[in-house]
Amino acid sequence: MTPMDRSDDAFHVVTLESGDFTILDGFRIVSGNADDTAGDAVGGGLTTVAGTGGHNSIRLSNLTLEGNHADARGGAIFLSRVANSTLSRVVCRGNTCFEEVSAGVYTGQGGGMSLDQCGPSLFTFNSVFDGNRSIQGGGLHQTQPNAGPIRFQSCLWTDNIAQSGGGLFVSNPGNTELAHCTVAYNIVGTTLGSAGGAGLRVEGSVGNGPLELLSSIVYRNSGTFYSPGSTPLQNPNAVETSNNSLVDASSSCVQLALYAGASPPSWFDSATCIQVDPDFTNGPTRDFTLSATSPCLDAANDAHLAFDLADLDGNSDSSEFVPLDLGESTREIDTPGVSTGIDGGNTLGGAITDMGAFERQ
Repeated sequence: MTPMDRSDDAFHVVTLESGDFTILDGFRIVSGNADDTAGDAVGGGLTTVAGTGGHNSIRLSNLTLEGNHADARGGAIFLSRVANSTLSRVVCRGNTCFEEVSAGVYTGQGGGMSLDQCGPSLFTFNSVFDGNRSIQGGGLHQTQPNAGPIRFQSCLWTDNIAQSGGGLFVSNPGNTELAHCTVAYNIVGTTLGSAGGAGLRVEGSVGNGPLELLSSIVYRNSGTFYSPGSTPLQNPNAVETSNNSLVDASSSCVQLALYAGASPPSWFDSATCIQVDPDFTNGPTRDFTLSATSPCLDAANDAHLAFDLADLDGNSDSSEFVPLDLGESTREIDTPGVSTGIDGGNTLGGAITDMGAFERQ
């Protein structure tokens, strides 16, 4: 491998053949360059080979994937037909996915990670998608699952860039859930005419269910409108969707770019959701913990905590609810005098959880 020359880098650093019971724990995966065709144009850092049986019981833990590239899908990670598996403490940072197919025309899906027909039961815990770039889905691109649920718990998307879906792009969601996640400071639509959804873009058909935003924060993402004279989609700075039935938000903080006289979209549950600044401790320095005055404190729904299938606290108890936030601190801490959320029964210490990936300690 020649320094500063990607032309002789491997198409994939890690390739997972089809089968069951694969564990990859504690590695840094860098400089994959999937710049060929077909299977060698996906998953520069890590890719799966679907074969006829797919993949079951994969465990990807404590991984950092940086500086990887793919032309077609999944700059860092490409997972196809993966079921009954978990990812935890995975960081995808500074990866890219795009290819110029003709003069000035680019394609690419998922700068950080791309999921293709995965499920049932693919869970991603406490993971970060930071500073990745693509055409669709700067941080993540997902196509319709084989079967849900596909769940992201306590994950962060920030500083990702795309022409559509700055943080995430989801096609045919099929019962995908973002629970206690934060999507902030992503960018979309750097040129006029590019599609929107600075935080999240969802399109396609409902199929087995919508994408659910649960106790999450989607705020302070930025983007452009469509070309002058055309009607912009409803939320260019947060969530855009081709059909309101594709998204369902509850107990979440979502930035709505409401036009004059417009009401919140039907997917926004005004009884449990808020559309005010979450008041991060220091957003410009990317400190997404919540300040003492944040409206997101104790405003979530405890029922949106998943079981600790990744055993984040190492006590071998996967039947307990997720005990740690993205900062590795206790997930459920009571804020005295504040309680606007919902006690959904998944209590750890009698308190109500905060919205987003971090719990104020």
